[in-house]
Amino acid sequence: MTDARIVRTRASLRSAILELASQKPVTEITVSELAAAADINRVTFYKHYASPAEALGEALQSELDLTREAVLARQEEGSCNSPDALVHGLDLILEHVSRHHRLYELSVSAKDDGAVPWALSEHFAATIKMFLEKRAADLHCTGDYDIDIVSGFFGAGLVGAVYTWLQSGETDTTVLVASVTRILPDWWFPQKD
Repeated sequence: MTDARIVRTRASLRSAILELASQKPVTEITVSELAAAADINRVTFYKHYASPAEALGEALQSELDLTREAVLARQEEGSCNSPDALVHGLDLILEHVSRHHRLYELSVSAKDDGAVPWALSEHFAATIKMFLEKRAADLHCTGDYDIDIVSGFFGAGLVGAVYTWLQSGETDTTVLVASVTRILPDWWFPQKD
């Protein structure tokens, strides 16, 4: 069982880092500043994280993990023959990006901020990997590809698509979703006989 103090401290740090990273790039946030915003001291901060970037990555990952669960649940309900589960997941991620729009906007402009794109890329790659593993198990097939390479490639590519969309200043996600859906490989959704 996790100590209630640890849970409260982590929740406070998550809230503080998300707020601060919406005001300036994470590369400019100091440990002292983050600790003060979370109402803890620096020693306590270092018991949990090595840097503000690590705290931000974990905060984003915890939210993104909820979208992964929704994608996999949708996949369980339906079939692997349609991109609906992945499109639903992308919609949920774009809702997350919209909720933290300023944070993501700042990370696009801060070229030395690897925490935000890394968290998003890791999320996309892990979700795609789980999707493809489930697809292979359901269809009793394996491909002539390395699942880690494929999921890493598409995970990083989706980050590029999201960042390009953010840089455009567009708020409507329709074109982004349509563009991503258009490039999903047909072999991900084979038709059963």
